[in-house]
Amino acid sequence: MRLALLALPLVACGHPFEPGSDLPAESPPAVLSDTPPPAAEPPPAPAPDLDPAAALDGIYVIDSTLQSPLGDVINARFEGHVTQAGVIGEGATLMIELRDPAEADVPGPGFPEPVPLGPDGAFAGTVPGMVVSPRFSDLLAAPAAAEVALDGAPLAPDCLAGRLDLALIDAQTTVVDGPISLSLEGRFTAERAPGACPDGGP
Repeated sequence: MRLALLALPLVACGHPFEPGSDLPAESPPAVLSDTPPPAAEPPPAPAPDLDPAAALDGIYVIDSTLQSPLGDVINARFEGHVTQAGVIGEGATLMIELRDPAEADVPGPGFPEPVPLGPDGAFAGTVPGMVVSPRFSDLLAAPAAAEVALDGAPLAPDCLAGRLDLALIDAQTTVVDGPISLSLEGRFTAERAPGACPDGGP
């Protein structure tokens, strides 16, 4: 995915999440820029008029804003392939796969297994096996393993929103000698149709 001031290629198991990065080109990327992130908040209240019979299946444009501990601001965009099994309120489950919008035909990483959907459509899951390139920021000295955690709910028809955290695992950095793990916290909105999230989301 592309960047403005910072580059954050995210990849599934060794594949880059940014076209033209120094990692293999067949993988999913991330799009970054430097817009100030919103203050950390709990996931938004689910849509009060959610139709339990409505399915969340579809392809969503996921936009997220992350804040690093060093003050860097990163905007990351994914294409989310969402698959729902069952009926909301009756034991439904959800799968999400993250892809690079620029290479949407290339499969990306996703939840290891379906996660439960609450009666209000709320869900929480983690996408493991990703990699962040050193182009992410001056913080990284080498590619780092990462996980993306999503905690959200339907905010409106065709709109999901909530919290998105990117965890760097045993990362080699330019600020300490040994590997460290840290979390970049942020928010996301996911639209199945353009303009579906009210005012751009929470």
